[in-house]
Amino acid sequence: MKSMTKSKKSSNPLFTLDNGDEIGFEDLLKKIYTNSEEKNQNITATAQRIMGLTKTLSDMVVMMPILVDMQKASIANDDMLVKMAAIVQRSQNAKAKDAGLDNSLISEEERKMLMDAVREAKSIPGSSSEG
Repeated sequence: MKSMTKSKKSSNPLFTLDNGDEIGFEDLLKKIYTNSEEKNQNITATAQRIMGLTKTLSDMVVMMPILVDMQKASIANDDMLVKMAAIVQRSQNAKAKDAGLDNSLISEEERKMLMDAVREAKSIPGSSSEG
């Protein structure tokens, strides 16, 4: 079923979604914040449900590592999104300054750090490749 809402247009789009909505830097930051808040609420709700179901210490021993993994995955995802937003912001700054000679947006060291963070996030149980 097609959405009846009008396509959202951004004044300075970074990319366009399949549905035609254009996403700008401000939209990206709002999405990062919204996703982070929703994940926090979901983790809290899950923890509360689990606490209500646990009756013994052995129940807690089984469930706590799962909650910890959920939190680690959430933190890694948020960290990755913030790093991506920083890259986008640098790109926009470079365009604004019209930096002619140096076409690289991030240094080789920063690129390596970002790729290490991606590998680390993929190794965390429960992490996803959303982003």
